[in-house]
Amino acid sequence: MKKKILATSIIVGSALLTSCINPSDDNSSVLQNALIKGSNGQNGADLVTINQSSIPGFENSSGTNPNPTQVTVTFSGGAAAARTAGCKLGAADDSEILTGLTATTSSLNIGGSLGDSLLGILYCNNTGVPNGTYTADVTISFTAGSKSYTANTTLTAILS
Repeated sequence: MKKKILATSIIVGSALLTSCINPSDDNSSVLQNALIKGSNGQNGADLVTINQSSIPGFENSSGTNPNPTQVTVTFSGGAAAARTAGCKLGAADDSEILTGLTATTSSLNIGGSLGDSLLGILYCNNTGVPNGTYTADVTISFTAGSKSYTANTTLTAILS
């Protein structure tokens, strides 16, 4: 009898937990779909942005919000090789990441047609960078409106 009650309790408990998970609340897919890619590598740079209105509770550093969203950007893939060649890895506030491959900053308000909130940038149009194609994988994460968001993309910078 105890085994039957325990088994029934486990089944009911599992059903209750499963019903609490709503696949439509996948915040990562919301951010992934909101990403706006920049120049597709032309002119030696590429960036990724969003429109802050795409993510409820997200605030860039427009100057009107005293508590802008803190964005963590982690570069990987070819990022270290791109840096060695002279490219710069840029954080969400457009500051250069000088050590390591990760930075947490507020998002710079860039306005314009490419989205209004910078998330990350790969600059290779610096003096002395050899011609070529440079790539860097980027993972972007932040919390906005009490929800966590994470997305991935690849930045490509082409010098010819």
